[in-house]
Amino acid sequence: MVSLHVTFGEEPLSKTPAARFMVVDVPSTYNAIIDQLTLNHLRVMVATYHMVMKFSTKDGFGEVRGDPQIQEVLFDSNLTPKKDEAGGATHRPSRPCKGPPHPEPMEQLVEVPLNKA
Repeated sequence: MVSLHVTFGEEPLSKTPAARFMVVDVPSTYNAIIDQLTLNHLRVMVATYHMVMKFSTKDGFGEVRGDPQIQEVLFDSNLTPKKDEAGGATHRPSRPCKGPPHPEPMEQLVEVPLNKA
């Protein structure tokens, strides 16, 4: 886990809370995923249809808006079949046979016993 200060909005209608991120080495359409704890700390109101997230600041209401053009590109890229090295389309099953892929740890894990008091 990594803790970073992330600025939401633009001055003077912005907030910069510390947000925790888990760094994983897996393919994803997202650059980052903001966790529920951070969203609750910001006290956000999310309108997915309008691609906007609003939150209160000391100077009024700040907002973060999505880019419809980027959303369209990402949406299309998720629906377009991937090409193999020979240029042919590869089969992408709609549901994985063995369940979703799980991220692997980047370093050796240490098992910590829990005190059951």
